[in-house]
Amino acid sequence: MLAPAGDAALAVVGRVVNGVIAQVDLNALLARVDIDALLEQIDVDALMTRIDIDGILARTEMGSLIVRSTSGVASEALDVVRSGAVGIDGAIGRAVDRVMGRSNGR
Repeated sequence: MLAPAGDAALAVVGRVVNGVIAQVDLNALLARVDIDALLEQIDVDALMTRIDIDGILARTEMGSLIVRSTSGVASEALDVVRSGAVGIDGAIGRAVDRVMGRSNGR
């Protein structure tokens, strides 16, 4: 722990720093930053491992949208399979009718 004089000095320095920061034009400062150079230093793979995708989906409507869209795709795929099965069933029925000599079908 600092002595009372040290505490007072830190308080003064803190006020001075805050005063200087309040005077800084952040837009002008950020205009001088090379964003490409900054982004080159970021390890995107490490960053992505820290993202809680399940948590994000749970807190947004994205989870329900994904479920609805994937269930819609699954439903459409099932309809295609059913339509194919009906077509195959019809073809088999006609083939059986020909083999059995049924001329007027079912």
